[in-house]
Amino acid sequence: MAGSRSGIGHPAASRAPLLVSPSGGDGSHRRLALTRIRQAGARDHSRGTRCLRTRGRRHGERPGVSSVRNREFWTRYQPGFRTARAPIGTRAFYDEVTARRYALEPHIPEVVRFERWSGCDVLEAGCGIGTDGARFAAAGAHYTGLDFSPTALALATRRFELDRLPGRFVAGSITALPFADRSFDLVFSHGVIHHVRDTEAAVREFHRVLRPGGMALVMVYHRRSINYHVSIMVVRRALCLVLAVPGTTSLVSRLTGEPPDVVSGHRALLSAHGLRYVRDPALFLSHNTDGPANPLSKVYSEDELRGLLCDGLRATSMQVRYLNLRLYPGGDRFSRSAVARWLERRLGWHLYVEAVKDAPPVVASAGRA
Repeated sequence: MAGSRSGIGHPAASRAPLLVSPSGGDGSHRRLALTRIRQAGARDHSRGTRCLRTRGRRHGERPGVSSVRNREFWTRYQPGFRTARAPIGTRAFYDEVTARRYALEPHIPEVVRFERWSGCDVLEAGCGIGTDGARFAAAGAHYTGLDFSPTALALATRRFELDRLPGRFVAGSITALPFADRSFDLVFSHGVIHHVRDTEAAVREFHRVLRPGGMALVMVYHRRSINYHVSIMVVRRALCLVLAVPGTTSLVSRLTGEPPDVVSGHRALLSAHGLRYVRDPALFLSHNTDGPANPLSKVYSEDELRGLLCDGLRATSMQVRYLNLRLYPGGDRFSRSAVARWLERRLGWHLYVEAVKDAPPVVASAGRA
């Protein structure tokens, strides 16, 4: 599972910062950092210039899911709540959530490289409780975190207060960002836009608030992955069919390591939808990425992700990470092997794109020779 995924749906009513600190910093430092980043992005992975919808129904596309239902789920659910043992909002809680996140997903610091954004204006679209945001701020970025969940924003604010980190948190939606055009050098969104009905609108908003030469760094779930084709569509389907037999909840819980209440949620979905629950790829996917109550998830191939990039956003790199083998005996040990690292780069669950906003063309003034 990815980390922060809130900030989806329609604009929140309140857009006032919950925590505002002076950004400080030096403009020349930011320009130098951006120059280094642009030079590093040598390869051009772009195709086309508009936000394009893939023909037909994309895996995970569920037209009937309302934004209200989506908002209600992500307001209740925050990564770390189910696994952390320390009292919520304490120093021990944040330490536990952080340690678990980067132990399960050690590729995140490698991909993001927080230190390269020192001195830059960074927006995290869907900041959750501020786990990655704290890394940006500690590395010297001028950080803004956006989310629509009051719970997430309050906990993120508390974390920054405990760590004495500068930053600001704003309530809002990633499909209608409450910021002026050309406000940021980086828009970072990790595991968020694949939970949004209008994903293209979110990408257009990222483009709008980026400065020319700025970057969108986005993670979505990867369709051509072991997790999608094997873990979800084969193993989890089979286990859900086992749940059709009365009295098997505890057995499936032991086999998967999922809490009994989560397994019971899948049993309830099977009872409500019948065999359609396991036959409908979009329905089954949505309830098998971030818990059975999650109403919407999508998956993307590399070509589909390129197709999301709107006019003026040019993909400079793509990479695939994270095998997510926790369902399998010995999966954690295998994930550290050389074979697993090779597979991760090809069949991983997290698909990342770095896309740079092109500078607008210079138009000669009328009458100039």
